[in-house]
Amino acid sequence: MFSKKPSRLSLDLQQNTDLTSLTESEIDSLIASLTVESNNLASTLKSSQQELRSVTSLLSSALTSRDSVVLEESTLLHLRSNALSGVLSKSTKFKDLLKRNQRLSATPVLPSVIRVTPNKAHARINNLPFHPPLNTSNKEEWINFSEALGHACLLLHIASTTTGKSFNELTVCPRSGHSRLLIKSTSAYHNLFTDGSFGLWGRGAFQRAVVSLASLILEAGRWCGDLDRTMSLPYAIEIIDDGRATVEGKKLDATSPGGEGKGKGRKGEGDGDGGNAWKYLATNLVWIMATIGKQ
Repeated sequence: MFSKKPSRLSLDLQQNTDLTSLTESEIDSLIASLTVESNNLASTLKSSQQELRSVTSLLSSALTSRDSVVLEESTLLHLRSNALSGVLSKSTKFKDLLKRNQRLSATPVLPSVIRVTPNKAHARINNLPFHPPLNTSNKEEWINFSEALGHACLLLHIASTTTGKSFNELTVCPRSGHSRLLIKSTSAYHNLFTDGSFGLWGRGAFQRAVVSLASLILEAGRWCGDLDRTMSLPYAIEIIDDGRATVEGKKLDATSPGGEGKGKGRKGEGDGDGGNAWKYLATNLVWIMATIGKQ
């Protein structure tokens, strides 16, 4: 910073303290030289002060940057700690949910959703009559019967999704009391619902729809047999044609009172051919439900 050398007169002044020997011109020259040196020193001092301020500013900026970096690192560390805590919390929750799912998966819920009771005078599904009404003029009983058929469709749909298989000729469309069976080849429907107001062709169409439902129960039974080869449908289903079927040799009638058809038993007691056919069909549904409930 103090790079300039002192002048000769300045050196002479430092070496010779006796100024009386100097002439007036030498004194004037010495004063001028000292003035120049003083100005140079003042300029150098000013420059040094500026450099000092610059260095101080840089140091302050560096300290500020360091504080900012430390703050950022502290913030990142805090965020990382929070993220780790969140991951550990989610991991704990996931493990808890996994255990709960395993417990729930081991609990058979299908019997709580669909209850089939074939061991009474007439079969019932979810406390709905799984047979034609005893009083065929009662529209409400026909609607209840349609609801029961809808629950049977739902059970078959669950069997299809559980086994990962699809029915060959039909697609089940479970819609409660308005369920249908889609015929794949024609895109037409079998309606599994009625209020008993059969038209000219309505009775035959409803009978064909119920026979188609029986064919699906037979097909689902074969799927379940593939899952457990020691099992088979307890009651044999035979599809004679598109409008006729038997269950364990009993005619499946969808339009006669109580499903009794021409059986010899008293109506309402379920001991005729048709009444037994519906109970046998319900028993087959119970077997299917028990088999897929294991999966």
